[in-house]
Amino acid sequence: MSQEFSVVQFFSDGTHEYVRQWVSAAEAIIAARHYTSSVGVKMGLVTRVIITDGGDCCCFEWRAGEGIVYPQKRRTNVKKPYTLDPESLDPVRCHDCGDIAEVHLVAMQADGETGYVDSASFCIKCFEARLAMEMTDGTIH
Repeated sequence: MSQEFSVVQFFSDGTHEYVRQWVSAAEAIIAARHYTSSVGVKMGLVTRVIITDGGDCCCFEWRAGEGIVYPQKRRTNVKKPYTLDPESLDPVRCHDCGDIAEVHLVAMQADGETGYVDSASFCIKCFEARLAMEMTDGTIH
């Protein structure tokens, strides 16, 4: 499994740009958060932002007008298939403190055969604390 990620933004004219390449998961998440709320988005120039891992598997996808489309939120207690009733969605909780999560990290298998390998979700407070730890000792715990 690769621990290097790239962030790509796609433009309304069909072109794209790598805005980060071969960076840590933390840096990729921060970059994606920036590029999904940038001036280019507000002007309608940026239509899509993705994060890929070292094996070029998509770990995150955001689309203008839709928000985060991958990974999808878990649905439970759905009355009919394909119905997205807000009352039927369970919020994803922070891995550390249990608050509602806002950052979702997904690690993918490079061969693509086994699907996702691991995932973790964090609230902003805990995610920033983990980033501070990574900058201090070089590892995410």
